[in-house]
Amino acid sequence: MRPRVRQTIGQRVIIIGGSGSGKSTLGEQLAQRLGRPFIELDALHWEPDWVPATEAIFRARISAATAAEAWIMAGNYTSKQQHISWPLADTIVWLDLP
Repeated sequence: MRPRVRQTIGQRVIIIGGSGSGKSTLGEQLAQRLGRPFIELDALHWEPDWVPATEAIFRARISAATAAEAWIMAGNYTSKQQHISWPLADTIVWLDLP
């Protein structure tokens, strides 16, 4: 018998991996299935016309988004945000496709 996802995954999940590895797809599906907010780091990082947000704005957006008790986050930007989100996460999924 397959374990139920709710019983085997933490409350605060980060999904990372290479470009095109399926981070957003998995994150959206998992968030929907578990009824948790989905945090897409690309949406927090980019301003209109693909202008990157300043580091201060990006970090503030991440801090606000991760204030909830439970969430699913997808994206990289490790050097800019890992010190904020990783200590809060109880599950990190690394997608490593061939």
